[in-house]
Amino acid sequence: MTDQYVQSIDVEVGKAAKYMQWAGIVLILASLGFILLSAFYSWWFTFGFVALMTAGGVLLHFYNKTAKEYTYEFSRSRLRIIAKDVVNRQRVYLDLMWKDVKSFEIMTGAYDEKRDLLCANKSYDVGVCQIVFRADNQTRRLLFVPDEYMSALVKETLKEQSNG
Repeated sequence: MTDQYVQSIDVEVGKAAKYMQWAGIVLILASLGFILLSAFYSWWFTFGFVALMTAGGVLLHFYNKTAKEYTYEFSRSRLRIIAKDVVNRQRVYLDLMWKDVKSFEIMTGAYDEKRDLLCANKSYDVGVCQIVFRADNQTRRLLFVPDEYMSALVKETLKEQSNG
C-alpha cells in the first residue's frame, strides 16, 4: 500500500447555480442601463444602478464558489478534500485526521444538509461511502465516492488506528 494517493472526481454544476449565473449577468447588464438613465434624466437612477450591480455581483460570486471538482488526497495521517470551483480556484474543503474518524462504510440513511458534508455528485449515486467523524463535539458524516484502491487504503489505515 502507498503512503500518498490522490483521486479527483468531477461534479455536475446544478441548474440553480447556472440560473444564478445568468441572473447575475442580466442584473449587471441592466445596471448599465441605469447609468445611462442617471446621466440623461435624474441622478436618482444611480441608486438603481448600485442596487442592480450589487445584486448581480453577489449572484455571480455565489456561482463562482460552486464546486465543479473534488480532489481526495489520502495520506497515512489524514484525508484532505480539496474543492475546485468553476473559476479553477482551489480551497481545502476538509482536512480530516484519521484519529477523529469513528467509522467508514457504504452510505446508510438519508442525506442531511445540516449534518453531512457532500463531496460527490449526488448523495444517491452508486458507490457513495460515508466516513463518520467527530468535529467540534458533534458527529458529522463525510459523503464521498472513493475508488476501490482508496477504499482499501482507508480501511487499512483505520484498522491500523484501531490496533495501534
